[in-house]
Amino acid sequence: MKKSTITTIIVVVVLIIGAGIFFAMQGSQPTSDSSLVSTNAGSQSSVGAEELAILNQVSSINIKSDFFSSDLFLSLRDVTQAIQTTDKGRINPFAPVPGLPSPFSTQIPTSQPQTLLASTSQTKTSSAQTSQTKATQAQLLQSLLKSQGQASVHVQ
Repeated sequence: MKKSTITTIIVVVVLIIGAGIFFAMQGSQPTSDSSLVSTNAGSQSSVGAEELAILNQVSSINIKSDFFSSDLFLSLRDVTQAIQTTDKGRINPFAPVPGLPSPFSTQIPTSQPQTLLASTSQTKTSSAQTSQTKATQAQLLQSLLKSQGQASVHVQ
């Protein structure tokens, strides 16, 4: 490298370090903000000055209590109602209701998947089995109606 290039690099590095030190020193110096300075003889610190100002404003509020003795206020009546305690609901609101059929099967066989597959294949009935089932249902319905003394029903 040339001597002039090395000199330029050293000057740039020194300037960057100098600028960093300059800005670091600027950030650590206390500021003379007027909101931090106390207005009481200049000797007290301003910690809590804002809270003290708000407290002074609140304490200067004057509430007229003659409203509470007026006829309008005295004509008001209490209409609150006591909240009655009730029994809690079910322990598990998602559990099946006793006495009602559950829309979901609660037991799923997991140990024998072949049994599950066999049961689903048995639910697929042929049209002959369907017509036989309808005929059986029609016979049961007719025997029920005959026992009650009503007319017979023809089911296709």
